[in-house]
Amino acid sequence: MDTVWQWLEKIFGNGKVTLPPDRNVVYSKPGCEHCARAKELLAAKNISYEERTLINKKHRHDLMILMQERGIKSQNITTPQIWFKGEYVGGANELEQYLLKF
Repeated sequence: MDTVWQWLEKIFGNGKVTLPPDRNVVYSKPGCEHCARAKELLAAKNISYEERTLINKKHRHDLMILMQERGIKSQNITTPQIWFKGEYVGGANELEQYLLKF
């Protein structure tokens, strides 16, 4: 039996994921309190972002690759996961600290 990772690789391949260096990306899932807080933090600073929900299989696969590149196993991924202009920030708590410089 295939793992989720193997199943997603069969569908989308196992290529590299490149995030746009000029955009902010928030990987989220519906009903996630921390995701809502992260989006509120960005909105409060008038910072635009692209939301990629994990309901979308391609987004889920991309996030798994991005996190695997950071040594984080798929079963340990929490939401949200945030990139600010191509730089990995982390979750909502890390975003809050990151935004203190703005």
